[in-house]
Amino acid sequence: MTTAEFIREYRERDIRQLALQANRFPDVDMPYALDQIQGWQIARRKLPKWAACDGVIFPPHLSMEQCSSEPTAQYKLNLAMEWASRVESSELRVENSAEGVNNSSEQPATLNSQLSTVMRPA
Repeated sequence: MTTAEFIREYRERDIRQLALQANRFPDVDMPYALDQIQGWQIARRKLPKWAACDGVIFPPHLSMEQCSSEPTAQYKLNLAMEWASRVESSELRVENSAEGVNNSSEQPATLNSQLSTVMRPA
């Protein structure tokens, strides 16, 4: 059994019990498999779209625990877009911080256009 097969087959099991049975699976990279199973179990609860995708390599446990859930991330995005539209409607502009000064020959980017660029699908 490969490590990937092990992860798919046992991802709903208790990782502590799997760790105790590691000797039964000599061809499996058990530390990696247990990390991935644990990541999938957290993602299933917090990031169901990630958990639904095959082949996702989950980051370390602490990163998964500290990440925002999908509903929270959507809420934060909605807030950012709302604030950006308020800033734009009040004619406030965010200057391009890469140059450090506002070059009068260039139009500074608006916060909403910067967020749109970041949020645009690849």
